[in-house]
Amino acid sequence: MVNLSCSTCMWTPERDHTLIPYSIGFYLGSRYSETYVWKDVTIGIDFQITSVCSKNDEDCEGTDLDATLTAKRGAQVQTLSLAGYSGC
Repeated sequence: MVNLSCSTCMWTPERDHTLIPYSIGFYLGSRYSETYVWKDVTIGIDFQITSVCSKNDEDCEGTDLDATLTAKRGAQVQTLSLAGYSGC
């Protein structure tokens, strides 16, 4: 297991991740990824959109997604499969 407990870590994104979801659009099957680095640890998150609101559904306010989180430190690698919801 990769031990990532750190209350003072300054994780640095490898790119401006705040614009990524909006620049690709929320299309079923869309993918995007983010990578963060701190010293010798790299965290990668790969997202895939698994459901979106239909254009005519005014009550729908979110998007479902799956993600794979990979933590690497030296030769150690830990992978987690995640599922989530983004919205109001």
